[in-house]
Amino acid sequence: EVSLQVTRKYLKRINFLHQAEDEFVVSLAKVLSLHLFPPNEWVVPEDSRIAKTTMGENQMCSFGLLDPHPEAPGDLDWLEKHAPPMTIMERGLASRHTVLCPGAVWHEDTILMSRATLRDPLLAYSLSFCSVYTVSHAIFFSVLDSGHFPLARAAVHKASVRLAIVRLMLRAAFQVKKASQTDCTLGGAVAAVTEFEAETTRKHDIKDNTQDVLAEKIADCLMEKHSSQVWGKSSEDLPSLHPAQLGEARLAAIDAELQRASEERAELRQLLLQLVEGQKRPTDGGGAADTSVWSTRCQGLSKEQLARTSPLANHCCLPPATLQRV
Repeated sequence: EVSLQVTRKYLKRINFLHQAEDEFVVSLAKVLSLHLFPPNEWVVPEDSRIAKTTMGENQMCSFGLLDPHPEAPGDLDWLEKHAPPMTIMERGLASRHTVLCPGAVWHEDTILMSRATLRDPLLAYSLSFCSVYTVSHAIFFSVLDSGHFPLARAAVHKASVRLAIVRLMLRAAFQVKKASQTDCTLGGAVAAVTEFEAETTRKHDIKDNTQDVLAEKIADCLMEKHSSQVWGKSSEDLPSLHPAQLGEARLAAIDAELQRASEERAELRQLLLQLVEGQKRPTDGGGAADTSVWSTRCQGLSKEQLARTSPLANHCCLPPATLQRV
């Protein structure tokens, strides 16, 4: 019970032990090894430090060893012996892909039994005084096999299968990408990077050009404030569309709206020209303007068109230049 209370909050950080029996957690707590490390030191026990110097950084990646150790190719016993153990941070800070705080767990891929080459051998580097708990692959499975722990065994098996599938898929993708690169020289690497950057730039330019076109269409649709008033609308009444938020599915709707707006502009332009021509309208004896000409021209308009064009009746005496600008 003392071991369980002391280490429960750390062991429960291991995701595949959430559903494990308390008896298994207690048994595992009894075999945990406590290690202390000063700043600027590799956070790994002495018996596993050979993993850093012999595996080499050029042979490891985020999904395991790219190649077996040159001195022991395919020797799983060697990997089992020197692979870093599962580690839990009790106190301190370390660096491994990211900053590791108290409660962080790494090298949990020690549960991969026959797939030791899929483990991530990257070691943590202490940033301050660190206190960690560790348990090796051999000790972990000796505890698992020492008693009847069906829940823990099922959880470990499920986690190992899932982790192995993920690592194998990443490795397969890496190998396919590596095989597709015919030129492995420095020039080939530079060419590959240049091609990637060019492709990224091309996609970015296409996206920017599409947005520019949409922006021009929307700006043309919005027109100026005067045009919006002629339509009987204000700029605030029109839909507020951002080019970056427009997808291809909305282009058809936008084109239809633009087509309708273009037809309305042409129709209103024709009405404006008619008003300009009719500025010198015949007047009666009292000097009042004869509305028969305006009434005759509006006979063929629908109610909606009359509603849109009725404000123009008050501007029929404006100068032609003003009407043309409006």
